[in-house]
Amino acid sequence: MEKVEISSVSLEELETKIKQWIREVLKETGINQPLSTKPMNAEETAAYLDMAVGTLYKKTAACEIPHIKRGKALLFHKTELDAWLESRKRQPLLPVIEENLQRSFIRQIRGKE
Repeated sequence: MEKVEISSVSLEELETKIKQWIREVLKETGINQPLSTKPMNAEETAAYLDMAVGTLYKKTAACEIPHIKRGKALLFHKTELDAWLESRKRQPLLPVIEENLQRSFIRQIRGKE
């Protein structure tokens, strides 16, 4: 992270720099992604995720899936669901095995030197 001398920076420059840093952090984390205009209800969300409504309710009760509770109604934003799905993505097994074999081979070679 860049160092800034507060004593040699004008208030306007500092404000601009802080806004720039905030934009960068939001961009890196994906937080600044706009939410869909209309949230989905439980039935729409279950269909979108291809799961039973009962399973969806269990996941919301366990706070496993991002949701909003408005009274008794559960609401879901598509962008939040997409991010949740992306976070649960697993790496294919073959690249993991190949990487572990390469590390093991490198360790063996280094041990023989």
